[in-house]
Amino acid sequence: MKLHQLFSWKSLHSIFSTPPSENSPTSPQGQTSRVELNSPSVGEVAHLPASVIGDYNTAQILNTEANYERSDGLINAPELVAFFNVDYHAVGRHDGATLKSHAALELGRTLIIAKFEITLMALMEQKDANIYKLQDQLIEIEGVDPRLSNRLRLAQERMGKDIIDLREQSEKAAKGTGWVLGSLNRYQMGFHDGLRATTLPKY
Repeated sequence: MKLHQLFSWKSLHSIFSTPPSENSPTSPQGQTSRVELNSPSVGEVAHLPASVIGDYNTAQILNTEANYERSDGLINAPELVAFFNVDYHAVGRHDGATLKSHAALELGRTLIIAKFEITLMALMEQKDANIYKLQDQLIEIEGVDPRLSNRLRLAQERMGKDIIDLREQSEKAAKGTGWVLGSLNRYQMGFHDGLRATTLPKY
């Protein structure tokens, strides 16, 4: 995409220009009025038209990252929320009642860890792809709006830090610690509950 395709005068004027007040003097006929460029917030960038933000859906990327920040961080990414919302106690209770062995318990824990690591890997790949998309956008708008460029760089840095955090959680998960620990504990408690419910004598 060429720069003149990315930015049209009409779209730039409608988004970044400061609307004149009623008391503002109008420009003399035949003279070009000066347009004040204001750097939009992340939320405003998320609603820029496609003609300005480009083909890579950068607005959606920035809006998603802003939502993560408002919802107390990366752990509230939808993919991780879906993982943590599984009723691991009920899964463990079923496995304990039907499989009844230590090997089955360990296999269940291993499967949970594997599912968690797959979720983390998908998130890391998604953020890697978003970083490349934002890099392309930076190349396109470089020199047009320095403050908007800085916002895109900050978004890239945030995603890079998220990838580091996700990789750290993956390493911890392999040891049964970190964010996945709560899910493992609920599964194990459910497993023991299911085992006791089907093996202890009833009076």
